[in-house]
Amino acid sequence: MNNAVSGVGDAFEALVVEQALALARELRRTVAEAGDGRVLARAESTVLAGGREFLRRTLEAALEADAPSKKRFPSAAADKAGGVEGGVGGRCSPSSATSG
Repeated sequence: MNNAVSGVGDAFEALVVEQALALARELRRTVAEAGDGRVLARAESTVLAGGREFLRRTLEAALEADAPSKKRFPSAAADKAGGVEGGVGGRCSPSSATSG
């Protein structure tokens, strides 16, 4: 198997690959160090915590790299006009969440 990562196009992609590898290594280390009967619980905990952090960092890097001058959050006027639904700063009413 080839250990070199190919297809990395720019600094953003390199950062994502680096962070993914760090998470994979941390998971491997966690599994190796987990005691009998604790492997799944420890691995799941590592993936959930590390995965959230990986996603946060990736999103942050994408926003900084691709849209440094764009507004990251909807304006208050758009929010009041109903231009934003769900997500950060948006609203999701129970009726819209359950309708199909």
